[in-house]
Amino acid sequence: MAEENDRLGRIVAAWTEMLRGGNTDALAGLLSPDVVWQGVLPDQICHNRDEVLAVIGRMRPRLPRLTRFDAEEIGKKLVVSVDGPDFPPVEGQPTPNHRSLVFTFKPQAAIRSSFISHACVIIERLGGEVVFVELTCPEETIEARIENEDRRLIGKLASLSEYRRLRDQGAFQFRTMPTPAVKIDTSQCGASEAAARIVALLDA
Repeated sequence: MAEENDRLGRIVAAWTEMLRGGNTDALAGLLSPDVVWQGVLPDQICHNRDEVLAVIGRMRPRLPRLTRFDAEEIGKKLVVSVDGPDFPPVEGQPTPNHRSLVFTFKPQAAIRSSFISHACVIIERLGGEVVFVELTCPEETIEARIENEDRRLIGKLASLSEYRRLRDQGAFQFRTMPTPAVKIDTSQCGASEAAARIVALLDA
């Protein structure tokens, strides 16, 4: 745990240095050559370190102003959430004061047990509400999809043998989740339909 916190601390410090002074050296030194950055929208993606640094370079000479910066380490991934006056609202979405965010993650042993309660506390302190949705899928469908090319493109686990090894070792075990407002069997619908059902639930 101490090692994880130290790693997270160095990453946050590098972000802070970049945003305050524009120096990207520390951040570049921490990024893996095959790092993947995913934005709010599906087409907002960088597939490697060079693409990430190119995006940051285009922000200069004036980097965006921040009013909020959150970072959470989830397994081998760092989820960074930022907001500020220089970040425009996503087209077709509500204004920032009434914006909904659909956030998905696969419960697994690598995720800290406090993650869910910690996230709920942060959102509720800001006046928000957390609505839980459970996505289910039969094991045979998961195995059939695991090596799909779209998973490789965004850096997800895409090896059937590795998935089976991790599953058998208990890597995907997690404590009991909160009661969901709705369950969706993703073997019976596509990602867009599932997302639409979630958005409809939030808008109800």
